[in-house]
Amino acid sequence: MSLTFSLVAVLIPLLFMPDVVGRLFHEFAITLAVAIVISLVVSLTLTPMMCARMLHTPPQEDVGGFMHGVIERYGRALDWVLERQRATLLVMLGTIALTGLLYLAVDKDFFPGTGQQRHPGDYRGAAGHLLQRHGRASAQSRRCSIGRPGH
Repeated sequence: MSLTFSLVAVLIPLLFMPDVVGRLFHEFAITLAVAIVISLVVSLTLTPMMCARMLHTPPQEDVGGFMHGVIERYGRALDWVLERQRATLLVMLGTIALTGLLYLAVDKDFFPGTGQQRHPGDYRGAAGHLLQRHGRASAQSRRCSIGRPGH
């Protein structure tokens, strides 16, 4: 469940992206999020029911010492994880909240293509844009932008 909610949380910023990129990924993000949620519903409802009907208990066979140890270690690890479900839920909710806060807090000009229009030949990306905006761009990047419209 936490993986499902984490995937949906990752897709949420795609829904709110502006400009052409946002229009391109809007339907993609909705489709993927709905498919992931449907997958969660199927895995929690239909899969256990189908397994109960289709899988039969195998006859008891003597497994070797190695496999018996593997099964015991797996059982202990599974018990450890199931005892900490509350912590897992809190981490998942924290991840979703942090994603939302970062989306609201990060400057929209940080990502290339969002915000002011750039010249098509300007490939410096977000780092070059931030450096130029704060006056720390290298001489070479300044020379490359001389003569371009809008610079």
